[in-house]
Amino acid sequence: MIPDAHNDAVRSLAICNCEGDDSSIWHLVSGGKDGTVRFWRINEKHQTMVHSMKEHRGAVNSIVCNADGSQAASASSDGSCIIWDLRKGVRIHALYEPTVFNSVCYHPDESQYLT
Repeated sequence: MIPDAHNDAVRSLAICNCEGDDSSIWHLVSGGKDGTVRFWRINEKHQTMVHSMKEHRGAVNSIVCNADGSQAASASSDGSCIIWDLRKGVRIHALYEPTVFNSVCYHPDESQYLT
């Protein structure tokens, strides 16, 4: 448990392994009702927030990491789907539509994301 992970409820979670073969360190991406995406470094005793990214205007309903853990895609109630560079904590790409995105996933070859 990460106390006060978001200002409001956590709506989505994804686990990413960005450290290669070091299984004692892993990463978590959380999406909040407040529209914030947060990237966490987790080990056996500590949780450290690495990045806090706020570009969604609605709740983050879904998050998924790519295979190597370098990117995450987040889908929001505000009609935005954002691809994040998790190493830099910045937006790579964004899609905006007049709809609610409830889910997102990467195509198996990661050439596309589906929402």
